[in-house]
Amino acid sequence: MPVTKGMLENVLEKLRADTKREVIRIRLCDDTPRLFESKFGGRPYLPRGVNPPVDCNGNVLRLLAQINMQELPHNDTFPEEGILQFWVLNDDFAGVDFEAYCTTDASRVLFWDNIDTSITTEEVKKKYQPYIKGKVDYFPVEDELRLHFLKSVEPISTEHYLFRKVFMNCWKTVYPNSDLVDFYDLPDELLRFCFESLSGFGNKLLGYPAFTQDDPRGYVDGMERYDTLLLQIDSGGTESCEIMWGDSGIGNFFISKEDLRRRDFTKVIYTWDCC
Repeated sequence: MPVTKGMLENVLEKLRADTKREVIRIRLCDDTPRLFESKFGGRPYLPRGVNPPVDCNGNVLRLLAQINMQELPHNDTFPEEGILQFWVLNDDFAGVDFEAYCTTDASRVLFWDNIDTSITTEEVKKKYQPYIKGKVDYFPVEDELRLHFLKSVEPISTEHYLFRKVFMNCWKTVYPNSDLVDFYDLPDELLRFCFESLSGFGNKLLGYPAFTQDDPRGYVDGMERYDTLLLQIDSGGTESCEIMWGDSGIGNFFISKEDLRRRDFTKVIYTWDCC
C-alpha cells in the first residue's frame, strides 16, 4: 500500500516517545562573558599554578568553550559545580585528527571541580597566549560569546548513525504488514518532512547530534561506546560574532555515559565536518 503522510506522522509520534532524551539548548549572547562564566571563545579560567594545555610541539591550545556548571538548569547528568572546558589547536583543521578522533594532542577536555574565584583576568592573560598557524585565523569562533541555557527534550535526529534502524523498528511496530524496507524508500516529500522535523542542528549539551556529512560512530570501529553528546557547536553565531566551521559545518564532542558519570574526560571524541 502507498505510504501517506498520515502514516509517517503516526510512526514519528512513536519514535519521539521512544527516543526522547534530555537536552540543554544553548542561546548565544553578545554580552562580554566574565572569566568564570560560560562562553564560546574568550579567555579561560585557569587555576593558579596551572598553564593552558599544549600539543606535542608545545603550541598552546585555544579555548573553544567553557561551561560553568552552576549556570546549567537542574539536570541528572552534570555535576552541580565546576567548570568544563573544551580546548583545540588553532590550526587549519581546528585541532581535529580525522584519523584518530579520540586523540588528545591537539584537543583537550578539562574539568575543574574546585573553582578559585580569587583568580584574576590579569593572571590568566599573562600565561594564555594561544597558538595561531600562519596569518589566517581559522578558529571557528570569531571572538567570544556569552551562553545561556534552557533544558528541554528531543527525539533522535535523522543524522544519528542509528536513526535508520530505529525508524524502521518503529515503522514495523506500527505497520507490521507494510512492505517499506528502508527509511530512504520513503517518497521524497516525506523524506524532506522527516529531515525538517527531526533535525539535530543547533548549539547544545546532550541530546542528539547533527552532521553535514556522516556520523563517524557508524563506520569507525569502537566508536559506538561514545554514546553521549557532550557538546555541539553549530555554525552561525550572532550579528556581532560569527561561528563558522569550514563551509557552514558543525562541531561535536562525544563521551561515554559511564566516563561522564565518573567525571573522566580523558577519552572524548572530537570531530567536525562541513558541506
